[in-house]
Amino acid sequence: MTLDAWLRQRHALVSVRRDAIGEIDRLLAERGLARRIVVTLPHMMALPALLASSDLVTALPGRIAARFSGAGLVSFPLPLPMPAWRIEMLWNPQARNDQANAWLRSRISAIAAAL
Repeated sequence: MTLDAWLRQRHALVSVRRDAIGEIDRLLAERGLARRIVVTLPHMMALPALLASSDLVTALPGRIAARFSGAGLVSFPLPLPMPAWRIEMLWNPQARNDQANAWLRSRISAIAAAL
């Protein structure tokens, strides 16, 4: 899909910050371009059902897109050069000093670093 065709599509955006601007949108704005975001979701788990039942497109890291391909979705390379995606871990501030939560976060970080 060309960049122009991709920009004309209706987009779903995943944003844990609940804003309607993602990193892709910042890069597009630098080029004087914009995409049409019609829905914003707080997490990726709702994406397969939403995309399979609509004409929406979204941008995902390749590993996640590959996991969603089993839902009958089509994956294609993003028609825009992108830097590596930054993945963040979020937790409730009240859990900051919880030893079990700290252990779990450390394990997740170690596993993610090995990928």
